[in-house]
Amino acid sequence: MAQGRGWLLAAAVLVAGCGSGPAPPAEPLPAVPTAGAPLRGDLRAVTYGRIAPDLRPRPEAGIGTDGTLCLGVDLQPDAANVAAVERATLCLLNDERLARHLPALRPNAELARAALGHARDLVRHRYFSHRSRSGATVVDRIRRTGYLRGAGFDWTVGENVAWGLLGRAQPRAIVAAWMRSPEHRAALLRKQFEEIGLGVALGAPKFTHLPGATYNTDFGAVRAPAP
Repeated sequence: MAQGRGWLLAAAVLVAGCGSGPAPPAEPLPAVPTAGAPLRGDLRAVTYGRIAPDLRPRPEAGIGTDGTLCLGVDLQPDAANVAAVERATLCLLNDERLARHLPALRPNAELARAALGHARDLVRHRYFSHRSRSGATVVDRIRRTGYLRGAGFDWTVGENVAWGLLGRAQPRAIVAAWMRSPEHRAALLRKQFEEIGLGVALGAPKFTHLPGATYNTDFGAVRAPAP
């Protein structure tokens, strides 16, 4: 991973599976040149289905899913407004999806626990990875919440992580950075995802003397098999 101009992103994780089988192994991803910040990370991908072809960022991002303005997109995260920051981020993410005729992501409490727990751990222990210090993968962390309970179910999960400092920690800046990155954008606009857990932890894994925030979005879908 590489730092770039005040923020850092981890490449999206995409995992698809059936039942409770193991996650696929990690595959190294080379540096990805994007506008604003060079990115490097890990991509874990076993995908199915088709991603919507229109992956261009929307210059008018900030309009909500009902056509109204997303509130709080330029908030600087602090202890008093974290919930509003999370709502603004979800509004922007769903705006990007609905603009491409993709269904909005529904908030899920189990995914939110997984996302926030990992974001807080990244800040507390000053590291930045999809893999926890214990070696747990995103699938492991989501499974512990009970989200993947039930043998025989088809499921798919994914994760986008980012941290920013000062103005780059605001929801609009974080979502814009994700949309400029092909891997993050593909995860966000993945047709199969139906639910999301969003966690924002105050602080960053590095430069802890500056105000910042760490964002984690865990995406998922769990479906019963066809009869």
